[in-house]
Amino acid sequence: MLNRIRSLTRMRSGGLATAGMVLAAAAALFAAPESAQAVPSYARQTGLACEACHTVFPELTPFGRQFKLNAYTLTTKPAVSDEDQSKGTNLSLADMPPLSVMVQADSSWSNNNRATSTNGSTAQGNQTQFPQQLSLFYAGKISDHLGAQLQMTYQQASGTFGIDNSEIRFADQAFSNKLVYGLTLNDAVTMSDLWNSTPIWAAGASAFGPGISDSNIPATFIEGLGAGHTTGAGGFLNWSGNGKDSLYLETELYRTSAFNNNGTTAVDNAWASANPTINGVAPYWRAAYEHDWGHQNFEVGTFGMFARASANGIAVDGEDNDYLDTALDAQYQFIGEHNIFSLAGNLIHETQTINNNLVQANNYNKSSVDMNHLRLTGSYFYDRKYGGSVSLNHINGDSGVGSSANTQYEVFELDYMPWLNTKLLAQYTLYNWVNGQNYGYNGTNTQVNDGNTFMLGLWTAF
Repeated sequence: MLNRIRSLTRMRSGGLATAGMVLAAAAALFAAPESAQAVPSYARQTGLACEACHTVFPELTPFGRQFKLNAYTLTTKPAVSDEDQSKGTNLSLADMPPLSVMVQADSSWSNNNRATSTNGSTAQGNQTQFPQQLSLFYAGKISDHLGAQLQMTYQQASGTFGIDNSEIRFADQAFSNKLVYGLTLNDAVTMSDLWNSTPIWAAGASAFGPGISDSNIPATFIEGLGAGHTTGAGGFLNWSGNGKDSLYLETELYRTSAFNNNGTTAVDNAWASANPTINGVAPYWRAAYEHDWGHQNFEVGTFGMFARASANGIAVDGEDNDYLDTALDAQYQFIGEHNIFSLAGNLIHETQTINNNLVQANNYNKSSVDMNHLRLTGSYFYDRKYGGSVSLNHINGDSGVGSSANTQYEVFELDYMPWLNTKLLAQYTLYNWVNGQNYGYNGTNTQVNDGNTFMLGLWTAF
């Protein structure tokens, strides 16, 4: 076990190798926008604090990425083990279950309640939720080379309890630990990724949701596949020849998860009507290069997905469209003794090819539409206690035939962390335009700035 710890530590350089003794939680404050996960059970498993694997949660340091890459198996705790007749290990269990709890709460104020309405219906724009979200995790080592992050979440807004961002991961090493290879089974596209520049982990999406309903904000296909609605399986490789440069490759196949679309589950019906269902399987790919030097690191990469999908929760040949999403992403981190700065972003381009039968039946004047989503986020923290972030989201093109996707909003956030596992935040979301309009975007004469929202939030995990 000491050799394994040393091999992981050697993958860092300089001061970060010393800092590389901590919790690694595959975490997400942001996503669709759903979960914030810096999981304390990882800290209990490793016997280390949060700061080596996280800049400030959920963003991972290079050491944190190595912890996740190696299937969450690094541990300093004794295991319940057994050997077969050939002295090979056939059982290795943690001496205690790696369980954690996460709680989110918020109180928000929108400029006008009309902003959250749809087609004139009344909605509550100012609200307090405790808990806004409550999650239970099994997160950590299962056995040698096998680990998991499994999450079950209750959400007050929908009154539902179900599976959230979850992954089971196998990993092993070869060529003197320069090559890490493995398999992943997960329930969300980009869940297995190591950087905060892909959609499910993308820094800068609101942790608690924007003031304007998500259904009014256009999204590319790959962004719309939220946690729990897809299941994917695949493999990955990571080559680190000199400990400073690494190349990561991954590919997976995704299918739409089974869910109720017979009118008995409102959340699933709403998702199915807004997000096409994959017909067959959808291949996903990922490639990333990372360079570490001193207290800094930089990543640049690409990811994408191709899917043939149908609307209304039913995959039907002849009623499906083709979605091709391709993206560029990058992330920069400076991790000093007191100052931490990071910049992350991605640009997703989507081409949606409309089925010819649908073009003819609806007299569409074109058979394909394009959409682009640019997301940029910068953050700064001092002593991992005081800081904040600014995020820009700019979307242009068409979200469908005759539907403008032109949308822009910014998220400003101030944070105070009295402890590494607790965050207090004040957040303001500012909308410039939605679906090409600054009014009437939701079927009423609502002004876009009616949706501007101030929110006070709490995140804690234990």
